[in-house]
Amino acid sequence: MPIDSTLFTDVADALGIAHPAIVEKDYYAIQLLKLLSAVETPDYQLVFAGGTCLAKAHQNTYRMSEDIDIKLVPAEEILLKSRSESNDD
Repeated sequence: MPIDSTLFTDVADALGIAHPAIVEKDYYAIQLLKLLSAVETPDYQLVFAGGTCLAKAHQNTYRMSEDIDIKLVPAEEILLKSRSESNDD
């Protein structure tokens, strides 16, 4: 669903943020995280990490990161299998 870009300007003005592009970037980052949070597999888990994660967790709206750090953490069974195969070599 397309979003009215004037909303970014309105939010930036309301929060005292100089550039609406910062609000827009944050909006799309959150939309991406929302999509990724729905990903479920038995083999791994996606983990939101890094500076943007800390800023969101502590509700620091003044820090805008250039990236989103996502870690791919294998399930315990995958790690055990990998270790077992390494020991067999």
